[in-house]
Amino acid sequence: DLARVQRLRLDFTGELAALEKAYEINPQWNDVIRQLSDLHLRRNELTAAADWLQKAIANDPLDGIHFGLLADIQW
Repeated sequence: DLARVQRLRLDFTGELAALEKAYEINPQWNDVIRQLSDLHLRRNELTAAADWLQKAIANDPLDGIHFGLLADIQW
């Protein structure tokens, strides 16, 4: 997966572009949303990371992982 290759290269711009393209193709793909949140978290962009998790929660409110990840950010 292109985003993973870009991450290993420490190319945050390339990783972000690959993940955003995947999200554009399927906005219901929560794995991509979590990866987008993680990317922003690694860049210390807490608001953006939390915003992506809110989208994941809206997609699947029964998935407790998203709530836990969001709680970690807000803590």
